[in-house]
Amino acid sequence: MPDPAKLKVFLCHASPDKPAVIRLYERLSILSWVKPWLDKKDLIPGQNWRVEIPKAIRQSEIVVACLSRNSINREGYVQKEIGDALDVAQEKPEGTIYMIPLRLEECEVPEQLSQWHWVDHFEEDGFEHLLRALRMRAEKLGIVIPETPIAALPIEKPPAPPVSAPFNETSSNAITDLEILQKLLVETKRRLTVLELQYAQFGSLNAPPHLIIQLEDARKEITILEKRVLAAQVASPISPVATPPAEKPPVATPKPAPVAPPIVKAAAPQPTPVSSVPESEQTRLLREIGEFKTTHQRRMEIGDRLSEMGDPRKGVGVRPDGLPDIAWLAVAPGGKLKIDIQTFEVQPFYIAQYQITFAQYEAFVQAKDGYQNPEWWQDFPKEYQLQKLHEQRQKCASNPRDSISWYQAMAFGRWLNKRMQGWQLPSPSGSGSPLIIGENAQVRLPHEWEWQWAAQGGSQQRKYPWGAWQKGYANTDEAGLGRTTAVGMYPQGAAVCGALDMNGNLWEWCQYRGLSLGASLDSQVLRGGSYYHYHDLAFCSYGTYNDPYRDLDYYGFRVVVCSANAPQSAPTPVAKAAAPKPAPTKTEAERLLDEIAAPNTTHQRRMEIGNRLSEIGDTRQGVGVRKDGIPDIEWRAVAPGGNLDIENYPRRKQTFKVQPFYIAQYQITFAQYQAFVQAKDGYNNREWWQGFPKEYQPQTLKGQKQMRLNNPRDNISWYQSVAFGRWLNRRMQGWQLPSPGGGNNPLVVGQNAQVRLPTEWEWQWAAQAGNQKRAYPWGEWKEGYANTYEAGLARTTAVGMYPQGAAACGAMDMSGNVEEWCQNKYELPENVAVDGMQRAVRGGSFYNNQTFSCAYRSLSLPSHVGNLIGFRLVVSSPIAGL
Repeated sequence: MPDPAKLKVFLCHASPDKPAVIRLYERLSILSWVKPWLDKKDLIPGQNWRVEIPKAIRQSEIVVACLSRNSINREGYVQKEIGDALDVAQEKPEGTIYMIPLRLEECEVPEQLSQWHWVDHFEEDGFEHLLRALRMRAEKLGIVIPETPIAALPIEKPPAPPVSAPFNETSSNAITDLEILQKLLVETKRRLTVLELQYAQFGSLNAPPHLIIQLEDARKEITILEKRVLAAQVASPISPVATPPAEKPPVATPKPAPVAPPIVKAAAPQPTPVSSVPESEQTRLLREIGEFKTTHQRRMEIGDRLSEMGDPRKGVGVRPDGLPDIAWLAVAPGGKLKIDIQTFEVQPFYIAQYQITFAQYEAFVQAKDGYQNPEWWQDFPKEYQLQKLHEQRQKCASNPRDSISWYQAMAFGRWLNKRMQGWQLPSPSGSGSPLIIGENAQVRLPHEWEWQWAAQGGSQQRKYPWGAWQKGYANTDEAGLGRTTAVGMYPQGAAVCGALDMNGNLWEWCQYRGLSLGASLDSQVLRGGSYYHYHDLAFCSYGTYNDPYRDLDYYGFRVVVCSANAPQSAPTPVAKAAAPKPAPTKTEAERLLDEIAAPNTTHQRRMEIGNRLSEIGDTRQGVGVRKDGIPDIEWRAVAPGGNLDIENYPRRKQTFKVQPFYIAQYQITFAQYQAFVQAKDGYNNREWWQGFPKEYQPQTLKGQKQMRLNNPRDNISWYQSVAFGRWLNRRMQGWQLPSPGGGNNPLVVGQNAQVRLPTEWEWQWAAQAGNQKRAYPWGEWKEGYANTYEAGLARTTAVGMYPQGAAACGAMDMSGNVEEWCQNKYELPENVAVDGMQRAVRGGSFYNNQTFSCAYRSLSLPSHVGNLIGFRLVVSSPIAGL
């Protein structure tokens, strides 16, 4: 039997974008009705690619033009592929979907492709939009799109509703019985709930296409059924049928008298009942937060409203007897978890579903045996017995208790542990002896390994509690709220065990893994990120630390019930030697800088170190700002000079004379650019913008992507870089630097020297070590020497986090992190005049792979702003007209 017809899709791309396009190819290949074509995958050794590629374009039913700044600015075969596809497009009937521009990043769509609506693949729903277009084209061609069963997941799928005919509003076999319609609607909603949970487990960027199709079909069925139910209700007096209630969670039994709070089982949310009884406002609001489309702002408003009227959710408030009403969730099975060089054994335990709320902490504060009782503060330093309690920042009863220190969190746990003495919870593993608080169990802060085990789904090792990162799943900095929400406002972001807000809202204090309680003056660990921090600081395995008395307004906590034999200090590492302790005379910053000097330090750790240096104050020379408000730039001599050839397609090669000069050790940082923005004679002074097009005098400044003072300034255009250089050149008038070549004639800014962007030949000469002509600043390519695509961070780090990747002159990050603007034009490199022509860009970024060597040229429009481009400066011979 011949294979069924498939939709042939040609993927047009530039070589530097190949990794991203290969991932797209692999996702499309999952579809049984699509046959993608990619040179890397489909060209057979020995074939003439100049013949096969045009043939594949002509045989394809759809061409997807993958666009980035690499492809739109790149001369070469990619432009020919686009031209061939445009020729074929002219032959297609009007209205045919054939050419689909697909943006891999923020970039300008070339004019010849702008007549077609493009897909933003980097957006959360980008692949879904592409899939919709492919389905439409396939249906037009009569290609059968089968219902592909999705891979088995640990979620029980309810049986499909007994539908004998397809859902069609005009079907002659339409069901007219109201009761049957309502049951079908309920079952379809249940099926949609399961599909949405499966989709959340995969994450939007990894969800199989057939799962996306099933989601769309289920939503269409629900829309049709709801219309038919409404029509039947008008025509029939039969009472609607309510959804069967969810199974009640088991209630723990007390020993001897107190009743334990309910044990909440993580379960798929039940569909909204089809009922004529009006919903209460609380019910309606809680249903609304269960919808994926609900915005961050709306979730915040719902939480505030629930606090005003009384939040009915279990686990959020206080019991009638004055004890916090905590919903305990079982975390099982246990297992082994490695953190840094130590491996820990995690036993099954219970964790609070929510962070401790303001209402629950107030119960501790107001209790007669509560906050003021010295018993809870024993072993802490005297000045923190009792520690002054700062006011809650967000005074909503359902919000997490913020502005809390480790001491204050520990004291709460000790009090609750005493108040719950004798309470009994079933074994979290489902078999064996129950946990009895005061006998074989205790209430306390979680250890790091317990917190992470719960957050990552145990051995599933999820990066975020729900899987891959997805927008709208947590209250991190990306939400833009700038404050906490009520707990549990992101149910779609739940961990496997059912715990909510383990990503975002507030950082959560943990018991530090290597210290005894008596050593509590040392730093303590926090996990989970907050509303104030980006999601790249909130993944499950990331931890930070601070002094235990710190009570920042983005610090909170939750508690666990664990076996009492779990020690307050860390267990002995499993088959691992203890890490050597740093010399006691070194500061934290010195220890961190020693760590980045080690060649085996991972990319992830380098990013974390940069973030930590930003938090505690990065004191490295050349990273920040001087007391007088001028950027503190560390200038590195580049000498001797020489002749440099630049390969300039199509003119092939041009030779430039390089004189000795100085180059900045680091890319200009966010802190340094802010000095320009905030200076009275700075960003808004029109003097620095002269000669630019009027619409860029000045150009609107886009916000920094990575809001870290020691990260390179991103989202910056060539105009904005030149303006900074002009300002600094004026502020440094008269400054003198020794001759970079070692002679007797110093460089004097404003006389024989100028602060400005480097020319391409200056930039490359510094990067390749002059006549050494290194392929990369350090020599041949080595993994771990730069923040490029291979690092997998997908964001910038602080400047200078790869000292092993320094150029011979000492300049850092000349490969990776952000690309760097150069002074000259791309097509006419000898021309450095200020105008709107495309400018040269060098060095590659975190998004680009190792293709971007010292000699690799790229380009962009001078007005272009993107988070992949930054800049650095030189002190060199003056260029007239700058």
